Amino acid sequence: MGQLTIYSVGWYYRANSDIPLKAAFVSAGIGDFLLVLTDANTFVEAYWHGNYLVATPYHIGQQCL
Repeated sequence: MGQLTIYSVGWYYRANSDIPLKAAFVSAGIGDFLLVLTDANTFVEAYWHGNYLVATPYHIGQQCL
């Protein structure tokens, strides 16, 4: 993936939920994307592909990047 640059870290709130999720906005060789930790074993990667927002969940131990 190459060099990873962290732009910011903070909290992500889902619609209709007041439970904060840890999030980081980062840049890597593939572009800028948002990582959101949904629980201890799962995170979601989200990025813009043209006019579309792509969000892909990953479960640690079952998938690899």
